[in-house]
Amino acid sequence: MMDYIGGMRQRERQLPTLTLKAQANLLRVSPGSVEVFRNRHGLKGPTTALELADVSHRRWPAGVCLTAGKNLSVFTMPDHLAISDRLEPEPQTAFMIYDALFRFNWLVADGLNREAAVSSVAQTLNLSVATLDAWLNRGKHLMQQPVHEGTHRSRFSRNPLNDAQDVAFKDGLGGVRMPELPECLAPPKAEVARGLVEDIFERVGRWLREEPEMAYAALRTVTGAISSSKTQISFTKDRDKRAYLEFLERAGLKHLTRVRVRAPERELPDRVVKAHWSDQFKVPKARVVIASEVSRGHRFPFGSAQVEVKPEPKLGKSGAQNTMNALRFAVFTLMLSCAGDSTIEKTFSKEVDHQPSLA
Repeated sequence: MMDYIGGMRQRERQLPTLTLKAQANLLRVSPGSVEVFRNRHGLKGPTTALELADVSHRRWPAGVCLTAGKNLSVFTMPDHLAISDRLEPEPQTAFMIYDALFRFNWLVADGLNREAAVSSVAQTLNLSVATLDAWLNRGKHLMQQPVHEGTHRSRFSRNPLNDAQDVAFKDGLGGVRMPELPECLAPPKAEVARGLVEDIFERVGRWLREEPEMAYAALRTVTGAISSSKTQISFTKDRDKRAYLEFLERAGLKHLTRVRVRAPERELPDRVVKAHWSDQFKVPKARVVIASEVSRGHRFPFGSAQVEVKPEPKLGKSGAQNTMNALRFAVFTLMLSCAGDSTIEKTFSKEVDHQPSLA
């Protein structure tokens, strides 16, 4: 009976999408070569191990791929297993962080106290208790962070949850499969957007490791401008818009970015306005778009500009919403991944944890 139940569980399990780093490890190529391989073999969007195997079987050594009419070479055990030198801890991913927080809330809703739930999840997922505690504390604070000091509207949620009892766990026909948690945004509902989440998480995570001060400053700038009531992320200061552009480029979304300009009140030729903003943000003129709306007031002689993210074509009819939902979820989980990181937190004396909260 137990074998039958285990088999059914395996059949029901969905194949997870692979991060770019995981694809690189499986293909035994550098992370930078993965994009070349994907383009060459027509891989687009989220990719599972099965899909990667379908296009990469020619790279497998003799004896791995069974081909009709060909003799198989005899397998000889090597003196040293190549994989032994490649073992490394399971890398953090956006959905691994969400999964840990989901499991914690499920256990608490089922009656476990916080300490026991944290200990159980940490042991199950091979995490340290300190790491999971840091994710929970940072996530709870972010979800309760107001858009502006003195307001009662959350930056990340229209209806922030107070505790695990408020989570809409899927039960029969009710609830959702991956709900919003008191410590985390709900992941994008569209499956196709989840591969984009992990790509952003992985690329920006690499930047955080290589240039922690610059990367974390940009991440915090983007986090501080998110609003649950707006699809796009907007900024007041031009320096913050430049940081956003840098963040989007590092996240692999450069091809989707543009600068949208509200024209100035006094008429200027489009070429003059485009040249100004192209120079201000160091972007090609082709990525500067003049909107039909007019910028109010005379303090913007060249109009006002915002950085926008266009829909990722691979994300379907709801591309705009899917793209921004993926970006926001990746940003949120990246902020959680930094919680407790001594290298990053030593760089900044004023942490997000010292900011106002709705609680």
